[in-house]
Amino acid sequence: MASVLLGSLLAFVVAVGGTRSVRGLALSRGHVDHPDERKRHARAVPRLGGVGIAMGLFVGLATAVAGSAVPATAMLPLLIGAGVLVTLGVWDDLRGLSFKRRFFVQVAVAYGMVLAGWHIDLANLPGLGGLTPFTQAVLTLPVTMLWVVGLINAMNLLDGLDGLVAGVATIAFGALAVASPGDPLLLALCAVGAAATLGFFVFNAHPASIFMGDTGSTLLGFLLAAAGLRSAIGAPTPGTLAVPLVILALPVLDTATAFVRRIVDGASPFLPDADHIHHRVLERSHGSVRRAVRAIWAASAVFGAIGVVLSRANGSDLVQAVCVLVAFAFAYLVVRRLRYVRIRVVWRKMQRRRINARRAYEAPVATLVPNPSSGGVEPDGTSGNGAPRQHPPAVSQRPERPA
Repeated sequence: MASVLLGSLLAFVVAVGGTRSVRGLALSRGHVDHPDERKRHARAVPRLGGVGIAMGLFVGLATAVAGSAVPATAMLPLLIGAGVLVTLGVWDDLRGLSFKRRFFVQVAVAYGMVLAGWHIDLANLPGLGGLTPFTQAVLTLPVTMLWVVGLINAMNLLDGLDGLVAGVATIAFGALAVASPGDPLLLALCAVGAAATLGFFVFNAHPASIFMGDTGSTLLGFLLAAAGLRSAIGAPTPGTLAVPLVILALPVLDTATAFVRRIVDGASPFLPDADHIHHRVLERSHGSVRRAVRAIWAASAVFGAIGVVLSRANGSDLVQAVCVLVAFAFAYLVVRRLRYVRIRVVWRKMQRRRINARRAYEAPVATLVPNPSSGGVEPDGTSGNGAPRQHPPAVSQRPERPA
């Protein structure tokens, strides 16, 4: 315990010093984030603040391992995965990377975590306990990889306001640590991760003097995904298996609403827009960044509290069911309050898309069908009454680029 406390203290101090140094270096080299129509800052702000978080994290975890708080073999896969994603994030912040390349690396890291034993145990889910070990392993692989890759990108999508992701990550780290107090590795990961994030937050509170960039959001998403996996390993009941999902429901909810919204609107689910949860909360807060961020922090804290209660109720199926229902109800309330999902509107949009697609398909086909009253189409290209054959308008095969 003493080495975890020392590691957390060092993580905070190193993150503060590292973030300050990176900020000066980014300003001198011109590695800044310029404002545009999707971003709320009015001036260029240096990025790469995630490097400061990574510096504090590695020093803090190394201290915890050196103090024998956690075994090095258990921590090694986490450190390797974090190192790979930090390298990817720095390259993306400096040079830019396509989504496909980032996704490929994220999938590879997630697969490595599964091979190292960091995965979700599906044996406790109803109906899956009787499956063979091979079948359970086949199901465990995609579920675990979806969790890791999905949460990495969820934290990246949530990063839109000063201090937002840092606060949400700190709340989630605290809730996960309280939900699984008997795991020294999880305690070290959450304590050091929260300390390093708070060290960066010193410079990221509104008005932020540095952004974490993809380096920081990717790293925090990976750490939270790993902490969620660790808390789910060996979960005794289906209710406690849902604890990390409830605690991290806010970024998951933001990503889910974004994907549903874009698919219903006929756009690519990976196309960026300015309609995330933090955009709508900011609009309802009359443009006040502080009020918007505090409101989202409060929602994240509610999910965290529900998750902690759920973890403590592993002996009562009724309490677990109530906690899950309360979490679903609160998530629906958030979505409803922000006017995201109206079932009738979504259904009408989907119906309209199907009708338009059917009309677009049937219109060219109808012009090629012979008209019985006119005697059909002659081989010379004229209709049965001698009039020239009407060809259908050419349809471009190139899809329209979204705006």
